[in-house]
Amino acid sequence: MPIWHHEMRDFYVEPQFDYQAEIFAVRKESNLAEEELFATEDCGYDFENILIVYASVTGTAEGYAYCAKKALRPLKVTVSSCESIDPKEILSKCKVGGGSYSAVLFITSTFGEGMPPPPAEGFFKTLQSLPTSALADVPFAVMAIGSSVYPDFCQAGIDLDKALTKTGGKQILPLMTGDEVNGQEEAVLQWIESVGYLFDLQQKQALVSSGDLSDMEEIDPIKVELLSPDNDKVC
Repeated sequence: MPIWHHEMRDFYVEPQFDYQAEIFAVRKESNLAEEELFATEDCGYDFENILIVYASVTGTAEGYAYCAKKALRPLKVTVSSCESIDPKEILSKCKVGGGSYSAVLFITSTFGEGMPPPPAEGFFKTLQSLPTSALADVPFAVMAIGSSVYPDFCQAGIDLDKALTKTGGKQILPLMTGDEVNGQEEAVLQWIESVGYLFDLQQKQALVSSGDLSDMEEIDPIKVELLSPDNDKVC
C-alpha cells in the first residue's frame, strides 16, 4: 500500500508533471467564467494597475496570487510567475520607470533548506546580482509562505525582501509570513486586506457598485462630426 508523507512534498524529481494551482479553490463561490476570472480586469475606471509575481512548486503560492487578484477587484491586477519575469525589466514596467504598474507584489514559497522554488531560481539569482539602483523606488511588498516545521522558515521570502530593498525598491508593506501549520491562509488574507487598504479598495468598490464617477477624473466626451462627401477633410 503506497504511503505519502507530508515531508515528501519537498522532493522535486525530474522529469515530472508540475502542479497547476488548485483552480477549484481559486474559483470557490464564484460564478464567473474561467476566462473572465483569469483575464486582466477592465471595469472602465482608471484604477491602479498592479503586478503580482509568484514563486511556486506545488501551486500554493500561485493559488494565493489568483485569490489576491480576485479579492483586489476592481484594481487592474496582472498575475505572472517568476520564471516569466526578468528582474532587469521590473523598473521599466512600473510607473516610476515609465511603465503602467503602480506596485509589484510578490508571493513566494520556500523550497528545501531555505531555497527559492526551483522554477524561480534564475529570477532570484538575477535579482540578487543587480546593482543598488536597478529597482529605484519601485513600490513592492512580499508575502512569504512556508512551514515552521523546518528551520529555514520562509527564508526565500526573507531573501527576496532583502534583495528588493538592496536594489532600491520601496517597501510599501512589511514582510508578511504565513505558516502552513499555523494559520497560513488567514495571514495571506490579512496581507491582501492590507494591500487593499493602501489602494483605497473599499472606496473604489463602492464607486463601481454605485456607478458614481463624481470622485473620479472627468473624461472628455468623444466628439463626432458629420461631413459631406465634398468636404476637404474627407480623403
